[in-house]
Amino acid sequence: MKLVIKNVLQKIFVNDIVYKLCAPFIYVANRIKASRFDYITKANTQRLIALADEIFADKIICNGPFKGIKFSSTASLASSTYAKLLGIYESEIHPFINQVLQNKYGLVINIGCDDGYYAMGFAKFMPGTPVKAYDSNKAALMKAYDLSVKNDLQHQISFFGGFFSRDIEKLDAHLKTLFMVDCEGEEKRIFTKQNVHKLINA
Repeated sequence: MKLVIKNVLQKIFVNDIVYKLCAPFIYVANRIKASRFDYITKANTQRLIALADEIFADKIICNGPFKGIKFSSTASLASSTYAKLLGIYESEIHPFINQVLQNKYGLVINIGCDDGYYAMGFAKFMPGTPVKAYDSNKAALMKAYDLSVKNDLQHQISFFGGFFSRDIEKLDAHLKTLFMVDCEGEEKRIFTKQNVHKLINA
């Protein structure tokens, strides 16, 4: 009996005429449903951000290779700030980071430094090693500089705009240099067959 009633109702409400009459109400109902979902999502996001800010109130990286670095909940422009504060950011390369921190370099070059996470970490744990941080985004450089001041590393780190292939030519090929590069595909233009001889000790 229920199946019969269901079939009858379907035939009544899904025929062309009734559907055209109901379509505006269906559209409005779907828009209200989507708006409700956005409202709940935004409220949950704000709640989680507040909770994260409470957990990381001291704004200090609590784990990972750069543990102890003073950071900021608003530092990052292009990546997860809370992953950095937690110490799990790009954890797949932590073994590499830990390895290079044991080495001695004459210079560290961070191309695509964003908020200064890597520039700060290398400077902090390679005391005395000059660090050059590059980013074409001026807002990112400002945040990175602010973090260098917060960590008292502003005299060890120099900040610049874009890095180009011609900058490789200016390097001292005899100087042991660590490159940390993440610049959205520009690597192919920076490192070329013509300048690779300058990287023999990099």
